[in-house]
Parts: sequence; C-alpha cells; structure tokens
Amino acid sequence: MMKKIFFTMSLVGLSIVSFGQIFHSVKCTPESDVLGYPMMRLNSHDQLHVSFDEISVDARSLEYRFVLCNADWTTARLQPIQYMSGVNRKAIDDIRFSLNTRVDYTHYQFAFPDEHTKFLVSGNYKCEIYDVDEPEETLLIIHFFVTEDAVNIAAKVIPPKRPEFRRSKQQLEFDITARAFDIMQPYQNLTVLVQQNGRTDQVRRIQPQYIVGKTLKFADSEGLLFDGGNEFRNFDTKFLNFNGLGVERISTQNHHYFVQLHPAESRATRSFADNGDINGRYVIRADMRQKPETEAEYTVVEFSLYTHFQGEGASVHVFGELTNWTFGEISEMEYDFARKCYSKLLFLKQGFYDYEYVLFNKRNETVDITHFEGNQYLTKNNYTIYVYYRGNSDHHDRLIGVSEVKAHE
Repeated sequence: MMKKIFFTMSLVGLSIVSFGQIFHSVKCTPESDVLGYPMMRLNSHDQLHVSFDEISVDARSLEYRFVLCNADWTTARLQPIQYMSGVNRKAIDDIRFSLNTRVDYTHYQFAFPDEHTKFLVSGNYKCEIYDVDEPEETLLIIHFFVTEDAVNIAAKVIPPKRPEFRRSKQQLEFDITARAFDIMQPYQNLTVLVQQNGRTDQVRRIQPQYIVGKTLKFADSEGLLFDGGNEFRNFDTKFLNFNGLGVERISTQNHHYFVQLHPAESRATRSFADNGDINGRYVIRADMRQKPETEAEYTVVEFSLYTHFQGEGASVHVFGELTNWTFGEISEMEYDFARKCYSKLLFLKQGFYDYEYVLFNKRNETVDITHFEGNQYLTKNNYTIYVYYRGNSDHHDRLIGVSEVKAHE
C-alpha cells in the first residue's frame, strides 16, 4: 500500500494534517499573481493555478474533484450538481519532469475552472486530488474560495486606543454594508472571520459591535487587537553559484546543494527595520533558468537560532508558508546544547522565502511570535476579512465578500 500525505489549504494557507509520501512546493494562486490568495469571483472568468512536485521519476495518474464546504470547512449539505456544472472529475494531464537537476522530481500543474466547469454558488471549496487507482484515498487537499461581490467592506488599521499598546499592537476596524439585499438577523446568520497574514493561529471570529442602518460596525473589540510582530526574515536561493540574501554558505554534500543561512539571534529588543518582506510567503525562482517549475534545484537549507534552551514545555519552530503555517514535526527545531542553538534542516526548492522563529507552548498550545522577533506597531501586516452569510433558506455558508487591508500602506 502506498503511503499517503494530506495537505490542506485553509483560510491561512497550506498545512500538513498527516504524514507519509511527501509532496513539495504546493501552490494554489491566481493565474496572474504568484503571491495571491486562492480566491475567485463567482460568475467571472477567474482561474486558479495549482502546482506541486513529487520527488520521483515516475508520474502518477492523478485526478481532482471539488467539494463545497461551510465557513468552518465542514462539508456542505448540497450535492455536486447543486454547486457546480460540468463533470466533477478531472484528470491532471500537465505533467512535467525535472530537467538537468541534481534531485529528480515530477511536477504537476493544472488550472480551474475550465470551459466545461462552472461554480454555481459562493463559499469555501476543497479541491481533492487522488490517484485514479485509489479514488477513495485523497492524497492532497487544497482549499480555495469563491466569493460574491455582495457587500462593501471598508477597513483600516489604526493605532491602538490604549496607550500601553501603541508601540506594539495593531487595531483593525471596519464596516460591512450590504449592496443588493438586506442582511437579516446578522448576529445569527452572519459569520465574519479576520486573519493576520497567513497564520493558522490568527483567524478570529468577530461579531458586529453595533448597526447603523444597513451598515454593520466592527470596532473597539479585543478580537480586533493584534500583536504587530515584526517583518519576516528572508533568504534567497535563486543563485547557487554565490551567496544570496540571508545565505552564509552554499556547498554540495552527497550530490545535494546544502545552504547554510546566516546564524540568527533574537530581535526582541532591536529597533524596527523595514526589510521588504512578503508576509511569510515564498516564490519559486532560479537564476538562468527559463522554467523554474522544472529546472529549479531542491536544496537542503539549514536554519540556526542562537539562544538558550527554552525548556521541555516549549518548542521553537521555523514558521511561514515554507513550513505550511503549522507547528509540528515539519517545523520544529532541535536544540544543540554544544552549539547553544536551535537548528532545523528543510528541503526547499530554489526561491525567495520569508520565515520567522516562534515559540510554541506545549502545555496550553499557544503561540508567541514576539518572543524572538519582537513586537512592533510599524510592521506591515496583511489582514483579510471574510464575510459569510446563511439566510433562512440557504443550505450552506455563502461567502458574500472578502477584503484585504495592509497596515502602514
């Protein structure tokens, strides 16, 4: 029996929920925006592009299907014929093999919807990828969003109103106004989620504070107060013949490229510096390669954080899209008592990567992004607002609006 791995693209990005056979560099973005979120508009010509690699020279016969979900990603009580037109079973036929790389891999990619497929309702969707010989075994799950343009969302990031937070936290406030319909019973029928960057631990459900006419006001809520954190650290492995940004040394070991990043220390007490990050994301790219999707190399990247041991009740993680925005085996660093540092090896395709070091409390399962990175009001965080609505006659959560706002832009 072939080992399986499950990936999921949630509100906050990509995360592994099981382990086994590994797929790498999983991406789902708009066709024209490599840093865009997996989102399309209902009744539009929008398409999403999916790509991923398997470290193998043998191609599989893979297919994909779509499943409509509610705001909490539970399966909606609708049949496929009710939420999409066309055949809900497609073959992945764009399969390419790596070319002149030290590590052989197979690259899969496809775009959806095509001219034979149309989504009929808005909401959260899963794209499930499976082997044609074992359709009951899902290998890869990518979450994406189909949104209506049914509400206006006016949002901004403001300085916290409490003086003690003005140097460290960011306050979000926004209004939601329906366009062509009335939002009935908003406290019961409306679900509003707010997310900071791609963080899985920072998706919050917010209730309106009050209502003025058709406008719902979201302000002065503890749920809208976020740690500013810091700009992400980053490194660039586009070049392998000399050291790029954040790289101390590149060597070859056992026929693999081995990339050592500059040793890191805590930034908790340092002054703020805007280093031009991409808020935790990454982009695949390779110098002098016209097709990085199949010509970029896979490298072993070493992360080192010099600090004292944090104790048995805590773990330190490399955090960002490169580790699927999760806290587990894939992201957890090990402490080297001889070197007095935490270290981690990751197998990553050439590109530009954002990341940060975070502290995870194992006892209460809380995350502290400020412990090693500091907490700065000036950080240029992204905030995404998702507005779901389930009227009395609806059988799932419609995604009636999405808006993004960036601090200090």
